[in-house]
Amino acid sequence: NSGDNMCAITYNQDFSALDNIQNYTFQFWVYVGNQSNGGWQFIGGKSAFWGNMTGGIFVNSDGVNWGFHTGANGNTYVDIPPNGWHNVCGVRNVSDSGGQSRRLYVDGSLAASDNLNTGTDGDLNNDYAISILCHGSGLTGAGYPIGRGWGFGHCLYYSDALTASEVLSNYNVHKAFYGL
Repeated sequence: NSGDNMCAITYNQDFSALDNIQNYTFQFWVYVGNQSNGGWQFIGGKSAFWGNMTGGIFVNSDGVNWGFHTGANGNTYVDIPPNGWHNVCGVRNVSDSGGQSRRLYVDGSLAASDNLNTGTDGDLNNDYAISILCHGSGLTGAGYPIGRGWGFGHCLYYSDALTASEVLSNYNVHKAFYGL
């Protein structure tokens, strides 16, 4: 139950195109309502939050940073930008030649990267709902909803790792829609 906060899940549906994959991308347009959110919140992905074979974008426990987790590891995070529309994107690419298998982009630019969780526990392979502004707890529940004042626009889920130029292209294609 998300209480008074809005969130969306693919209720009782598992998207099999996002199962049994090593490389994937989540790219979301979100309206940031504030930079002090009081604790853990989930922006979107295919996850019950911090389980093996899951992934998603979250607000950190400090409430002022957001990041990208794969499996049970979410050490890649940066400051949440000022209020307004922003594009946040997490890319997992275990074949990355630069040794940075996880990348977090904000507004089309690389904000953080690391080489953590390259094993199978970071693959996507679960029976959780696809979610936005909360996480899917199984196929029918929701948890860690985002706070009031946040919103979402385009939500893109890929069963492949986007390149930096593809992330930037998606940002540039949609930014005028959000008044940027």
